Amino acid sequence: MSTHYCTDGKALLLAFLREHADSPCTIEEIAAALPTGKSTLYRLMTALVADGTVRRFVRGNSRQFTYQILGDEHCHDHLHLKCVDCGRVVHLDHDITAFVERELLKRHHFTADERATMLLGRCEACAEKGCAV
Repeated sequence: MSTHYCTDGKALLLAFLREHADSPCTIEEIAAALPTGKSTLYRLMTALVADGTVRRFVRGNSRQFTYQILGDEHCHDHLHLKCVDCGRVVHLDHDITAFVERELLKRHHFTADERATMLLGRCEACAEKGCAV
């Protein structure tokens, strides 16, 4: 989480993102819910993405970006799964993350960056709805 000075706009934005942590939001969706201008939201979001508090995603095959807060300061210590349909983010526990990282290193001589690694797929609820990957 950012340790920088927290303005009222930033505090409102962070509160909104925490309240909607399970779903990615566009700047337009956030602007419709908050009394903050889009240019301010873009500026704040750029800083939050840069410091790792928020992740930016592309919505489907569009050119539209969505933003989602990842979690607490320990969120960079493990891998994540993201549903491409509903946007839900699953935080893998440390044992599973360690296992995956050991296997990647052993089999492929590759080290994953936990801060940047997001495995995409379908959550159980979306898969049960019949969505195909």
